[in-house]
Amino acid sequence: MQNRDTEPFFREKQTDKMVKSRLLFITCAFALFFFIIALKAAEVSVFGHDESAKKTAHGNPKIDRAEIVDRNGNLLATNLKIAGVYANPKEIIDVQETVLGLTSALVETDMKSLAQDFKKDTQFVWIKRNISPKEQQAVNDLGLPGIYFSEEITRVYPHGNLLAHILGYVNVDNEGLAGIERELNEALMWGSKEPLQLSIDVKIQHILRDELLTKLEEFQAHSASGMVVDVQTGETLAMVSLPDFDPNHPADATKEQKFNGLTLGVYEMGSIFKPITAAMAMDYGVADFNTTYDARTPLRFARQTISDYHGKKRILTLPEVIMYSSNIGTAKMALAIGTERQKEFLDKIGMLEKSEIEIPEKTAPQYPRKWKDINTITISFGHGIAVSPIHMAKAFIPLVNGGDLHPVTLLKKKDGDLTEAKKVISKTTSDKVRKLLRMVVKGGTGRNADAKGYLVGGKTGTAEKLENGKYSSTKVMSSFIGAFPMSEPRYVVIAIFDEPQQQKKYVRPTGGVVAAPVIKNIVARVGPILGIKPRFDDEAEQELYVNQWLEHAPAIVSAHN
Repeated sequence: MQNRDTEPFFREKQTDKMVKSRLLFITCAFALFFFIIALKAAEVSVFGHDESAKKTAHGNPKIDRAEIVDRNGNLLATNLKIAGVYANPKEIIDVQETVLGLTSALVETDMKSLAQDFKKDTQFVWIKRNISPKEQQAVNDLGLPGIYFSEEITRVYPHGNLLAHILGYVNVDNEGLAGIERELNEALMWGSKEPLQLSIDVKIQHILRDELLTKLEEFQAHSASGMVVDVQTGETLAMVSLPDFDPNHPADATKEQKFNGLTLGVYEMGSIFKPITAAMAMDYGVADFNTTYDARTPLRFARQTISDYHGKKRILTLPEVIMYSSNIGTAKMALAIGTERQKEFLDKIGMLEKSEIEIPEKTAPQYPRKWKDINTITISFGHGIAVSPIHMAKAFIPLVNGGDLHPVTLLKKKDGDLTEAKKVISKTTSDKVRKLLRMVVKGGTGRNADAKGYLVGGKTGTAEKLENGKYSSTKVMSSFIGAFPMSEPRYVVIAIFDEPQQQKKYVRPTGGVVAAPVIKNIVARVGPILGIKPRFDDEAEQELYVNQWLEHAPAIVSAHN
């Protein structure tokens, strides 16, 4: 039992311990408090001013977007850490001195605007985003109170103009505004940070742009566009629209440079539509290679006169109608098909709806609400319906690959990830179309597209443009669409030029003169890269039955005269 005389002593000891514990706790709390304050001060001095002020003034901080690469892993879009400079007006001592100092250190900074911003009752004002290291050093050397730096993230496109209309661009907060950047904005910002892999091959892209630009300048055309598409998958290997712009500096681009002619532009395509009509006729069973059409005189229908440019003025077989690009023969072919079946077929191959390609800049085709017989005639040779070049590229896929329609895509497909193709024409019809297209290059209007050894097949187009309600003979869309190698087609290639100017007297800037040579050069340059071995023997031509048919055609025509 404890002695009562000792109780005060023990009580004193316990009180002493309690006081010491409390003092220790308070000391630790103060130490932690001042440590947090010091850490915050260090953060402000190194990274900038109070982060909550930044969020209040300018929303959330910028997001580090996923990178974009081509089908071979080459970098197309990436991120770069860079500084931004801002102010807390409440901490600025001398507004005039601060404004003068900043405008001398930062290019393109408005003195009057800064002075007004610094007089605002706020703790945060952006001065300039994405400044250069040189500008950052110059501002830092000023030592001005109330001026801070923030860590920014900017989007960088290493290839500049090369992929402008595919990639698009972002705003100062790294939000997609155009192209893939906008269409897949959420995935690039919030999804996996694994690189987004496109179907594009940057080497093929460079060749396509180089050839289009060379011919654009030679013929002083308003614009040019082209594509290379894999007919077995629908993957786009290259896609170029000129003029273009540098996505690193989108604010400097004009409206014309930002316009994507491949997906936003809809045009009356002219004669490159004719193989579609031929495929339609053969697939519906209303024509074959031996079917003939009288093209000796113009066709008059519903107050319209349909005639041929440099026509043969004789009876033509179906292949000759396509080879020599006869409007008369194609119109009579369409009348045999009929209006309803024409409309049904064009709808089936995607010509009456928007493209599914993964960019937002696209528009719907334009076609008659009331589809009359006269519309059937003009549409058969590419007038009276306006579609985009990407529609044409997609439509040609089943014409040459055995009849399977694939969606055109900008994303690389993984093994086993191929979408199921839609059968739109028979393999027999597709085989016949391949022969037709090779005949056009071998002995028709497309001779200038014949890249030796690559068995190019295709069709020229020269579409007169509407001007004040009438078709102009001097303002045309010159084009060529084709595929290679026609013995076993792998790629569709298209090139279109808007209003190429005549360069030689009596030589009209037709599709055969302007666009066909571009296709020849593209195929010759990309063929080796794509692993297509050129063939210089006659065996492939024999397989396509081209030479035999060209020799046999006069006898067929003679029998119908």
